[in-house]
Amino acid sequence: MIFKFSKEKLFIKIIYMFDLFSGEFLIISNKPLAIFQILEYRINMNLLPQDVVVLIKLKLLNNDAWTYNSIAYELMLSSSMVHSAIKRCTNAGLFVLQKRRPNNRALEEYLIHGVKYSFSPTLGTITRGIPTAFASPLLKEELSHNDSQPYVWMHPEGSQLGISVEPMYKSLPAATLKDPLLYKALSALDGIRIGEAREKKIAIEKLLSFIKSPS
Repeated sequence: MIFKFSKEKLFIKIIYMFDLFSGEFLIISNKPLAIFQILEYRINMNLLPQDVVVLIKLKLLNNDAWTYNSIAYELMLSSSMVHSAIKRCTNAGLFVLQKRRPNNRALEEYLIHGVKYSFSPTLGTITRGIPTAFASPLLKEELSHNDSQPYVWMHPEGSQLGISVEPMYKSLPAATLKDPLLYKALSALDGIRIGEAREKKIAIEKLLSFIKSPS
């Protein structure tokens, strides 16, 4: 499937492996691998969902006083996963390794125009969890969504009943419980991923208020 924009091209892939014994192609990843191109920055991206969260976390820190282990602990990922995420983001042009910081303008461009298509939201059944998107405290005061149920990340400590939204990775909801700013940023990102034009516009404004690069 190919989506075309004035500045972007997007391809969504499923990873396959050829089995020599059966002579068939087998799916070895049920997560989409996003290949996204921003022509303005000449960026080609091979990303996994957790890479987006790592970038947002590093942007929110807004300094270079971090370690792979500290980021892994705070995001409830392994150190090797954080290493791999940084490597992919560096190769994509979204992270500047020498400065140990995200590429601000490219990251903003990707979050606004790419993530919704790279990692489109997977909605599930009614469950109890942590409010996200238009149900989150950040957005619910400004948006009145038409759905009868709010959106939530399924989690045993969640207090809201609503439509489940698959998080960017399994342990993400638990990680946001100990990081209120990360929770706000990612609930706004879900608003971009799920929302229509008006809702998306407000969610973008909220997200950029956290991660906007200096003028």
